Parts: sequence; structure tokens; C-alpha cells
Amino acid sequence: LDEFGIPVNTLVVNRVMEGVGDVTGGNGAGIDPDWVVEPNPDTCEFCARRWEVQQSALRQATDLFRARDVKRVPLLANEVRGEAALRVVAACLD
Repeated sequence: LDEFGIPVNTLVVNRVMEGVGDVTGGNGAGIDPDWVVEPNPDTCEFCARRWEVQQSALRQATDLFRARDVKRVPLLANEVRGEAALRVVAACLD
């Protein structure tokens, strides 16, 4: 986007398999835990492989775009529709 003169200061990575507390940098206060899916890489082989791929990609994105803020939105249990879902996303982007 920079090549086209469109400034980008923040990148958003969606569907990250991390807990809401990890994504928000806090304890996820005010976020209904039913909205977030936290796959367990210790008991799910698919989740473990996906976790490794995501963590590698997040490290690369953070390094590549180090001059920009990289925000993460966790894997949500439902489609983002309505005020409650938007509150979850907003908390992750705050």
C-alpha cells in the first residue's frame, strides 16, 4: 500500500489461536469468554501444527513490519455481527 501512497500504521492479524488475554495484553476483562475459541495445542495435533505456523508468521510479520503496530484478533467462536462481537474485536484493537 505504501507504493500507492496509502499510509498504513497498523496491521491486523485475524483468527489468531491465542487467548484473549495474550491478544489484548491483559486479562481480557469485559470480554465474554464464550466469544473466543482457544484451541489446545497440547491435546490437538491439528492445533499444534497450526499454532507453530501462526507463531512463525506472526514473528515474521512483526519483524517485517517493525515500524508498524501489529494487532491480533483471536479465533472467534462466531461471526462478527452485532455489538457484543464488535466489543471483542475492539478490545483486541485497543
